Amino acid sequence: MSDAPAGGAPTVTDAALRVAARLAPGSGLPNARDLVVLSESDPGPPPPVWGDRQALALAAVLSARARTDSLVDGLDLIHRYFVGRQLIRPAVMGDGARSILLASAAEYCGAAGWPQIGVGFATSSLLFADSPAGRFRAFAVLAQNLSMNGEYAAATVAIDEAREVFRDEGWDAAETDHWMLFGEAMIAAGHADAARVRDLADELESARPDEPSWAYTAGMLRATACFVSRDYTAGLAQCRALLLGSNRSHRTVRERVRGLHSGILALQGDLDEALAVIEGCTTQPGHAVCFTAYRASVLLDLGRDRDLIDETNACVALGDGHCLAPLPAILVRRAVAFARLDAPQRAAASMEATLMLIERTGGSVIPFLAVPRHETVRLLQTVADRRRDLRAQIDALIAVLPPAAAASCGRGGIGALTPAEVALTRMLAADFPLSQIARARSVSLSTVKSQVRSIYAKLGVSTRQAAVAVLRRTPG
Repeated sequence: MSDAPAGGAPTVTDAALRVAARLAPGSGLPNARDLVVLSESDPGPPPPVWGDRQALALAAVLSARARTDSLVDGLDLIHRYFVGRQLIRPAVMGDGARSILLASAAEYCGAAGWPQIGVGFATSSLLFADSPAGRFRAFAVLAQNLSMNGEYAAATVAIDEAREVFRDEGWDAAETDHWMLFGEAMIAAGHADAARVRDLADELESARPDEPSWAYTAGMLRATACFVSRDYTAGLAQCRALLLGSNRSHRTVRERVRGLHSGILALQGDLDEALAVIEGCTTQPGHAVCFTAYRASVLLDLGRDRDLIDETNACVALGDGHCLAPLPAILVRRAVAFARLDAPQRAAASMEATLMLIERTGGSVIPFLAVPRHETVRLLQTVADRRRDLRAQIDALIAVLPPAAAASCGRGGIGALTPAEVALTRMLAADFPLSQIARARSVSLSTVKSQVRSIYAKLGVSTRQAAVAVLRRTPG
């Protein structure tokens, strides 16, 4: 690692060692200036032999880059020093220094969108942790990566362990871990616990009230709570405020806000805008935030089922190379799309894969939040008929679908329409021109237009797309 020129200014190595001493709680917070200096420095090639000093210096750079969003090198930075989770040169270092280095590698991987790799580094860090502070840090980065990868059951255990150590040691609240609180909130959201998500947003913001990136994450969590509780107006306002405000935040958090914005717009029937706000958004290689998944949700509402399948094929083909968290949502939407395309075997297989993945990772209702309930239940029952061993899991899931699955929007919903209006709405869904609908119903074009306006008013929508979206989310 190259130092700054001589002349009294602190060197990069000095800054690195100061930061490394404060990565774990109990010694105060890293200096913001040091973090910026380190994020802009090149840690250089691996040393001939790793010692404590070299390990701590690299740990400081990795964490600095994670915390300042300096992620342009992606996994190349990790591969410069590691093969798998092993250092590529011999090492003579203490357990504590090794644990700190591995924890920083895990923190960096999670921030860069590779939690499935970060989990391995965090697990190794825990093996070498030799102090309460080291154990807390290892558990915190383990919780970060497990929760980002959708492994909620294991993440919950790591969070409980980290909180117990933090409580026993009596550290200052400001020294808690940003990503641990973020992970706990993601678990609460996965269980549709909006109140807990809001509590964690408050805890995050109060821990570091003067830190913009922590406030931004807290805002994202409040928007998530609105989404889970179906307060879409407030959620949309929160997303827009974040997107138009400060960019001093973490990339993965900003990307989640963008995807959440799209999801809420789709639920409100603004499907064109829902696609537009994620147009041009790039999914990072690890797929921790997968814009293909967000697009799939909108495509399902638009009835573009073949496009949905085509666009998500690459995600499914990645297997474990794809972050697990977005996969259940993709698989659920593929299941519904296959059913609509008259491919029942593939539909059932996709839904079965969803259930197996949810069981493996600890369960979440989030994948079903914006999927038509009647289509979901039909597919779940099909799977239950062929997989009796999944019956209990399916029954439990169906029991929570009424408050979780997509419901008709608008003031009255489809139930407010007359039988004639319902029939007309189904013709709208079939994409017939209004003139053709008028001929089929033996009425004038102006009559059809009047009936359409009545339908829009009852559904609380203003476009044909939005009306069709309501119909697709409604049983019958």
